Amino acid sequence: MKRFGLSVECLVLIVCITCGLCVPARAGDEIAQKKNDPKPAGDEAIPSQQKAIPSQQKKRSKSAAGSQENGTAEDPLNSSIVMIKCQVGEEESIGAGIIFGTTDGRLYVATANHVVRKGTTKAQNVRVQFKWLPGEWKLAELLDYANSKLDLALLAIDLRTQGIQTNVLHWDQVGDPGSLKPGDSVFSVGYPHGEPWRTYVSGDKFFESSGAFIRFESILIGPGNSGGVLVNDYREIVGMIIDFEPPDGRALNIQSILDALKENGYSVNLSRKERRNDIGNFSVLQVSDTDFLVKVDYTYTGDHGTDGIILAAHPLQPDGLISGDFDCPPILVNSGRGTATLTIKRKPGTATFAISTIRVTMNAERDRQGIIFRDFPYR
Repeated sequence: MKRFGLSVECLVLIVCITCGLCVPARAGDEIAQKKNDPKPAGDEAIPSQQKAIPSQQKKRSKSAAGSQENGTAEDPLNSSIVMIKCQVGEEESIGAGIIFGTTDGRLYVATANHVVRKGTTKAQNVRVQFKWLPGEWKLAELLDYANSKLDLALLAIDLRTQGIQTNVLHWDQVGDPGSLKPGDSVFSVGYPHGEPWRTYVSGDKFFESSGAFIRFESILIGPGNSGGVLVNDYREIVGMIIDFEPPDGRALNIQSILDALKENGYSVNLSRKERRNDIGNFSVLQVSDTDFLVKVDYTYTGDHGTDGIILAAHPLQPDGLISGDFDCPPILVNSGRGTATLTIKRKPGTATFAISTIRVTMNAERDRQGIIFRDFPYR
């Protein structure tokens, strides 16, 4: 078995149709407001010939909630993840870790135990890199805490001696692992093949949860992903990656990690992200001369009541206004999270302009109030 650590977003709705990235402009504004004996994902020499797929080669539709690209310094998620380098015996080991708390001038990080230990051998010269301090490696202390059952270990960084400011941290980064359904997209962020904060925009697929563990299908993660995060399509942390054996990956349920830390007396700042009304994961299912069929994921928190909440989609004119050349029948949706298929029908003898954007809107029939809209590109 190979070890992978290193020896690393009609009551009128409008939609934009260019399958790719969301249009950031005003879109997104609130209108009214296993396998047995799996391989650990971290502990072997980094194959120099293996390279992660460059992000420019593949793009996925942003979650409508997202205003940042994967991997940017401004992304609060990436600021919660550190890259790790250390020496375990004769071998260099790399991986990632999740910042979960701070107290008494120290910052605490959870990582995969096999990244920093090999049997009874503990890592030496443990260093971490923060997203907001590019290129700077800071010394970290490997704490005695080790949970072999969960493959969980902890690091501590002295903020004063290492000259680290933590005002950039956003603690509300946790999602609900229990809401994942088979086939849902999940994404890894880690240190694969020595590429810091690398994520694959095409994503993997959630398969099942079993106790403290999450199993997902992946051919993307590899050396250096251990200790890194598994996130849902809203870029919320649902797990920490611990091992991989193609075509399966395994992660620790994030809630199991936080529960274990609290039980052992550690102060946990990392918390559940408050879910907002949202529309995202736009895709085009079918196109003909007269009809469009599109699909979106949505989240509705119930803040405008539980009845008469509708979604609709409509092409935008080149001037950004809703076109009257199409029928866009709305559909009713429920509170919570779901997927909706929306139909757009071209009226006979109309719509001579080329469609470049489709707007999807969420409205409340009861008070005729717009809740949220997202614009998506189409081509």
